[in-house]
Amino acid sequence: MEREIIQDTLAHALVEAGEHVRAAGLLHHRTTTRRHHAYEDLLLTTRTTGS
Repeated sequence: MEREIIQDTLAHALVEAGEHVRAAGLLHHRTTTRRHHAYEDLLLTTRTTGS
């Protein structure tokens, strides 16, 4: 969990510095190389609402 906090902080800092491609690469690597928790899968799933 600590690694994820550090990666999130780094990704945020990269975005703030205008390094969007590097931030996206970091987050993409994280989401494709580790197993997600069930709640994260729910957050990553696009849902449509029938308003």
